[in-house]
Amino acid sequence: MTREHWLGLAIAVIAIVATLCLLALLEEDEAEGRMQVDCVDPDTRESIRKLSLEGYDHAFRDHTANLFRLWVQDEQDQPKRARVGTQSGISAYVRARSMALAWNPPPCPTEKQP
Repeated sequence: MTREHWLGLAIAVIAIVATLCLLALLEEDEAEGRMQVDCVDPDTRESIRKLSLEGYDHAFRDHTANLFRLWVQDEQDQPKRARVGTQSGISAYVRARSMALAWNPPPCPTEKQP
């Protein structure tokens, strides 16, 4: 490769890194601007928690079935790719369940309840 090619590649890498950093900062600012739940009545809190846990169960089942389907269809680099995908899925599932179980907004005063 010529010096010009290396310089072009270096500029492209720097531009990509700068863009990713900017996107991360914008996403962080957007997350801070999202509306937070100040309070929830106990029945709604438990309903939200139950629906979240059911959704995580359903998504994890779908993820696992999809990994198996891909494994059966494409034996190249398997089972390594399936194992990595399964480990990522388990990690996400455990973290999501933990967050749902820990989510505990304060109950609303009676005048604030919907």
